[in-house]
Amino acid sequence: MLACRLRADRRPTRQIAGCFVTTMTYDKGSTKPEAVRFAVDRPDPGTTVVAASGEVDAAALPRLRELLDRICADGTRTLVVDLSEVTFFGSDGLEWLCEAQQRAGARAMALCLVPGRQVDRLLHLVREEDRFRRFDSVSRALAALRA
Repeated sequence: MLACRLRADRRPTRQIAGCFVTTMTYDKGSTKPEAVRFAVDRPDPGTTVVAASGEVDAAALPRLRELLDRICADGTRTLVVDLSEVTFFGSDGLEWLCEAQQRAGARAMALCLVPGRQVDRLLHLVREEDRFRRFDSVSRALAALRA
């Protein structure tokens, strides 16, 4: 069994759904000190940006689900998922992304995706390129939402 631990970086926190969220680092005890990082930002009222970097695999899934639960509960109307800095994106990441889209739709929440190379590749392989509203950067996604 793989021993895992979560630790919070010492970065400014933001309050989301009554919870203080910091950038989280997942350390799975590998030679890589920080396999995946998540950051949450609220650039506008009702808009939440979740950015991931590193490897999004089965080990990251519980934290992603926890973030999605908080975001769905806090009244967010638009969710921007930034996966542009992801270096590995497997089927578990795709499962979460589809779950996020389904939950967003059930709450009349818009979901925008900034996929990055690894995510684009997987979406192409499973023929799901057109499933998500995609943008090439967070700033372009936010600009489209504000228009």
